[in-house]
Amino acid sequence: MSREDIVRIILGRLRAVCQMKGITEKSFSESTVLIGSGEAVLDSLGIALLLVQVEESLNALSGTQTVLVQRLFSEDLGHETVGTLADRCLLLMGNRL
Repeated sequence: MSREDIVRIILGRLRAVCQMKGITEKSFSESTVLIGSGEAVLDSLGIALLLVQVEESLNALSGTQTVLVQRLFSEDLGHETVGTLADRCLLLMGNRL
């Protein structure tokens, strides 16, 4: 799975979370700030929902259990963008063995 695939998954799941939470959808991209600043699209519940949905999507596509949510929540999710989240997911998926 490529980084671009992961970015597409995150963007798709971000749109779903925003729709679920009634957040007005903007033009999302890799540089969209998810959490950690005044520009952030999501609150703490929103980021939790997003991470669970991303993990479920990645698990379904890869056919393995990635345990991303547990691993990501053990790290500091300070100022996170779609792109930095994709990088973290790619790194964690590569280190899952």
